Amino acid sequence: MTDDDMRVSRSIESHGDAERYVVQYLHPTHTPSVANLREHLGPRSKRAAMHRGDAKTLCLRAKPPALPVVVKLTRHGVRELDDDNLRLALKAIRDGIADAYGVADNDPRIVWEYAQAKAKRREVGVWVRIKGAAG
Repeated sequence: MTDDDMRVSRSIESHGDAERYVVQYLHPTHTPSVANLREHLGPRSKRAAMHRGDAKTLCLRAKPPALPVVVKLTRHGVRELDDDNLRLALKAIRDGIADAYGVADNDPRIVWEYAQAKAKRREVGVWVRIKGAAG
C-alpha cells in the first residue's frame, strides 16, 4: 500500500511561535457498532485483531510524529453512532495506533479525540489525524 492508497498528508501547523507536525491518513475499513451486534466471540475477535494489526501497520507507514501527540479518529459511516458505541467501534484502531507507538492506549502522552461523519457506502473508513507537540 502506497501513501497515495492511504491518502496520507503531512504538514506543519503554526500556532503563534509553536509549530506542530501533523500527519493524516485514511484507514479504509468498515467499523460496525459492535455493542449492538449479536455475533459469536470468534468473528468479533478476528475482526478486532485485523483492525488492530492494520491500524498499527498504517500508522507506522504514515510516519507519525513522536510522543506526545493528539490523535483524532473520525469515523465515516453510513449511519452515525452514539458516543459510547463510537468509542467501542474504534477501540481496536485506537489499540493499533498505541501499539505503533509501543505504549498502552491509556498512556498520558496520547490524547484521544473522536468524531464522526456520514458517508456513502463506498466511502466508509476512519480518518486518523495525529498532531505532534509544539517544538
